[in-house]
Amino acid sequence: MSLNAANRAFTTIVVIAGAVFGLFAGTACWVFAMVLYRLVTDGLQTLGDAGTIAGLVLITLLVTANVLAIRSLRVQAANTRRLGRWVRERGLPLTPGLSAAAEQAHLNGRVRLVDAPEAFSFAYGMARPTVAVSRGMIESVSPAELRAVLDHERYHVINYDPLKVVLARSLPDSLFFLPVLGELRGRYVAGRELAADRRAVQKSGASSVAGALFKVIGGPAGVDLSAAAAIGGDEALEARVNQLESGTEPPSAPLPPARVLASVAGGAVLAWAAVASFVSFTPLMARLCTGR
Repeated sequence: MSLNAANRAFTTIVVIAGAVFGLFAGTACWVFAMVLYRLVTDGLQTLGDAGTIAGLVLITLLVTANVLAIRSLRVQAANTRRLGRWVRERGLPLTPGLSAAAEQAHLNGRVRLVDAPEAFSFAYGMARPTVAVSRGMIESVSPAELRAVLDHERYHVINYDPLKVVLARSLPDSLFFLPVLGELRGRYVAGRELAADRRAVQKSGASSVAGALFKVIGGPAGVDLSAAAAIGGDEALEARVNQLESGTEPPSAPLPPARVLASVAGGAVLAWAAVASFVSFTPLMARLCTGR
């Protein structure tokens, strides 16, 4: 099965990040051990050795990437918990129309009505994605537009986009030396909204999706939706309008050459650090293991 633009971008982020963190995991213990052994046995003069320098560069990248990853994941997890708590504190019983629309969209038990005057809808929750719909949206859209909103959010639910957006934020943030991942994150965010719109158009028609899109805002004021997937907002709004008008998915913007070149340079530094430290420390490790 072919992947759409959003899932291609997300998969690329995960594959690159997995390769980098896999390299870290495979080299961490012995590089730490060899650098420490050299410093203890030969003193600080080994800091001028190319192998030690490469090992220190690799250790620096490893530690920094892991610290940034943990910090970003903690922030995103905290945002998700706060968002869930905010929805629960303002929860209302579903209206008959919302219940019927949720059943038609196959979102039974996955929709929450929020007591808020703004018109918004978003999917949230990493383990079990759920859709939050505001009272203001129920009051401002037609039944057909409500169905279009839920069809849009259904895409985010079945694709686990709230979880994906957490990873798509955390992984590029941690691998700061590969800035092209940030561009791929933007492609993912834009692509997921375009894909969700296409699903809603298929189920509810372009006019209903367009009507809902221009009535629904990104989210309530003062609420962080960075760990959610919302139908409104500024992400790829122009591309979404173009898609509704033309009926075809707009092509993705090319990746900025400067970001690509910077990422190639960052990847080259990482590869040099891994290879140079391996070449330098292998004889020492062999000697320690054999006692010769």
